Amino acid sequence: MFIHKSARVLYEAIGELHAQGASIDAASIAQIANTKSSTLTLNVVKGLLWGGEEDFTFSQADGPLLRKELERSEIRAQMQSEVQKALEYISEPSVPDEDFFGNVGKYLVNAQTIALSRSGSPLHTLEEAYNKYEQELDERESGVLGISGDILLDKALVRKTAGGQIITIAAATGSGKSLYLLNLMNGFIELGIPAIYITLEMDMMSTLDRLTALRTKTPISDWYEADKLVNLRRKLKEERKYIDQQSSVEIVEDPSLSLADVNAIIGEFRSKHQIPKEQRIIVGIDLVTQLKDFASGIKGYSMANNYEVAVNLQNAIAKSQNVCFLDIVQFNREADTVDLQEFADLRRTRPTLNNIKNSAAIAERSRVVLSAWRPYYYAQRYLQHLEEVQSMDDIMYVTVLKQSQGEVGQELPYKFNGAYGEVLPTYDASLSHNLLNAEEVGMEELTEEQRLLREVDF
Repeated sequence: MFIHKSARVLYEAIGELHAQGASIDAASIAQIANTKSSTLTLNVVKGLLWGGEEDFTFSQADGPLLRKELERSEIRAQMQSEVQKALEYISEPSVPDEDFFGNVGKYLVNAQTIALSRSGSPLHTLEEAYNKYEQELDERESGVLGISGDILLDKALVRKTAGGQIITIAAATGSGKSLYLLNLMNGFIELGIPAIYITLEMDMMSTLDRLTALRTKTPISDWYEADKLVNLRRKLKEERKYIDQQSSVEIVEDPSLSLADVNAIIGEFRSKHQIPKEQRIIVGIDLVTQLKDFASGIKGYSMANNYEVAVNLQNAIAKSQNVCFLDIVQFNREADTVDLQEFADLRRTRPTLNNIKNSAAIAERSRVVLSAWRPYYYAQRYLQHLEEVQSMDDIMYVTVLKQSQGEVGQELPYKFNGAYGEVLPTYDASLSHNLLNAEEVGMEELTEEQRLLREVDF
């Protein structure tokens, strides 16, 4: 995509000379360019490419470098064009305020998106494309493509947590979505997969409480009892001998971040740990809608418009940085307004894709959308008087609401243990699409009451 027609013609001329194995100089470039545009004379070509310098000659090997430099010049020109539009609005006093902020913000976001998405030529020959495809097939054959360490999730998702995508995890308040993400991050620690956990909602100490409880198999509450801390700190010391070696997993606690900040953090992280571009990085964000781009965005835009701009920018980051984003988002409050009278009514609190706030933009750019649902949470709040609730286990169902390259509607059952920070894959014999057998998870089957809750058609 070139702003100036002349740049496109020069780009093509250099490409033709390189393909022919011919000498690349001003005369040869001008000879081809002039056949396509009569304005591109020898002197014009010299002025455009070398500022009018007479003394230059390039070898055949310099052809790709010249083309690359021309691409970079065009990227800069595109960015400058968007920034110039913003500056024109800033210097125009007659523009109404609602238009002023909206357009300035839009043009600056456009400039940033160009910088992220055009870090090189987007063109690939089929040979080049298939070479990359063969490299991925090697990963698939070895069974390591996108693995997360979660046995249920890895069986349900075709591309798993491969780079270049957004996976959205949505749930209502109290459903355990943050703990589910933390358990996924713990899996990346175990596998030594580079990962960044960005917590915008919960403080770092509370996050470490949960992670420590999960890894040491000790209730969170025990870490607040002074008389137990001497022994517990010995246990933590042993655990840290392993976890401190996993230096390619880091935590970020900053509620004021923007997507530009996140992009910079990813770049710093990749440079710090010397992670090659070909290797994916996992970035978990809890809650993603608290990023400035979602929360405030462009003044004058509706919330839906801001979400669309923000998620498009995040998608560009995912692709340019080879990142798999695991985004936590909040469901609306509809489930909390359901009138629950009987045990079977709990099924009415089961979420759908439409329960995600501003779901259209988020679902469109997400390659996978998961929902987390804990009927136990609602049973304890509204149906404590029922006998069935007294013996009810706390099971979280993670449902695949969207998957671009695989099945949807699969329910993944987990035993939820908040006191220990644990979300453990389990087995439900009533699932027709059963992903596991009981031996794989070493747990008993779900109870009849638990099965009744999930008997609903998709």
